[in-house]
Amino acid sequence: MSEALPDIVKFASNNPLISTVIGGLFVAVITFLFQHLFKMNSVSSQTAPKQIKSVHISNNSNSIINIANEIVVNDAVTQERDNEIPLHNENAVANRLKEFLKLINVHSVKKVSIYQLSQIAGDKDPNKLTRFFNGEELPSFEYIENFCHTFSLNADWVWSGNGYPFSMFDINETFPSSSYASIVGSCPQRIYFILSNTPEKVATIILKFSDFSYQRVSCQWHLNLDHVGSTGQKQILSLYQLICRLYSEYGIYCTDYEISQRTWNDLIEGKLWPGSFSDFPINRKFKAPSHWADDLRDVNHRYAPDYEKLYGMWFTRTQNFIKRSLQQEKNVEIDYD
Repeated sequence: MSEALPDIVKFASNNPLISTVIGGLFVAVITFLFQHLFKMNSVSSQTAPKQIKSVHISNNSNSIINIANEIVVNDAVTQERDNEIPLHNENAVANRLKEFLKLINVHSVKKVSIYQLSQIAGDKDPNKLTRFFNGEELPSFEYIENFCHTFSLNADWVWSGNGYPFSMFDINETFPSSSYASIVGSCPQRIYFILSNTPEKVATIILKFSDFSYQRVSCQWHLNLDHVGSTGQKQILSLYQLICRLYSEYGIYCTDYEISQRTWNDLIEGKLWPGSFSDFPINRKFKAPSHWADDLRDVNHRYAPDYEKLYGMWFTRTQNFIKRSLQQEKNVEIDYD
C-alpha cells in the first residue's frame, strides 16, 4: 500500500478534477477530526485546544491543512470567549439594585429600606428582595419587569447596565393641550411643571402617582421665542392653555420648579430620581420652587408688575406674544382666570 501511494499522488496531481475532489474530501475529513478532538478536549479540560501540527504529505496539502487548522482553532477561541461573558450575573444585578436604592435616598429626607421596597413591590416573602440585593439569587424576568414598573426603573439598565437607571413613559403629544385628557384620566397625586434654566427655556410636566411612580409629559416645549419657529409658537400657546386649565381645576395639586441645565439633563436622561422633587423646598440641592407656570398665566400683569425682574426678558416677551395671539383669535381682553 505504501509503495502505491506515490503513484496515486502523481496520478491525482496530473488530473485537476480528481485532485479537486480529493482535496475537498481531505479538508472535510481533517476539519471533522479537529472539531471532534476539540469537543473532547473542552469537556475533559475546559481549556482552549493546543495548536495542532500540520501533517506534511505534499506541498499542496500543507496549505489546506494549515487553513483547516486555523479555522478550527480560531472557532474554538471564539466559543471560549462567548462562554466567558455572563449575561445576567447575580452580583451585577445586585450592584445595580443597590445603586438604585442609593439614588432614591441620596436626595430624600425620608430614607427607604430594602424591606420597605419589598412591601411596596408586594412581595409575600420579605427576604426575597434582600437575597436579590445580596446577589444570593437572581430575580426572574417577570419580577424585574414588575419591580421596574412600580419604581419607574429602566429594566434594561437593571439587567444589562445599558442606558440609565430611571425610566418614565412619555405622553407624547405635538401640542401640550392635547395631553389634557391623558393627564386627568391618569389621576395623578401631584403635577410638577419643570422649567430648565437654559437659553431655550425648555419645559416638561411630570405626573406623580405615588412616592415611587412617575410619568413624564414630553420634554420638548421651548418657551423662549428666540429658539422656536411657527410650530414652536403654537406649542407655547397650547402649553399656556394646558397650564391655565390644570391650574384652574387642580391648582392645589400643581407645583412649579426651575432647575439647572445639569439637573435637567440628569432628569431627562434618567440619571436623576424623579422623586427628588417631592422634598422641595427642603431639598437644598435644587432651586426652591418658583411660580413660573402660574405666573405665565398672568399675561395682564395683575399680580406682579415686573416679571422681567423675576424671570428675565424672555418671560415677558413670551407673555406678550401669548396675549397678542389670543386677542387676535378672540378679539377680546384676556383674563388670566
